[in-house]
Parts: sequence; structure tokens; C-alpha cells
Amino acid sequence: MVNTILKKADLFCPNSVRINFTIYLYNLFLLTIKLESCHT
Repeated sequence: MVNTILKKADLFCPNSVRINFTIYLYNLFLLTIKLESCHT
């Protein structure tokens, strides 16, 4: 799923923005995992 988002982002974003976007998604992913583990 993330790959599809990145491919779509690739169409209208320069590389630097894409890299920032990837980092942002990665952090969001980590945050979600942390929140999930807090609930259990």
C-alpha cells in the first residue's frame, strides 16, 4: 500500500519531497505501532 502511495507521490513530487514524505510515513507508522502497544 505504501508503495502505491509513493508511486503516486512520485508523479507530482521532486525527489526531496518524496524522501521527506517517506520519512513522514515511516514516523506515522512507528507512532501507530507505539499507540497500538500502549493499548494492549
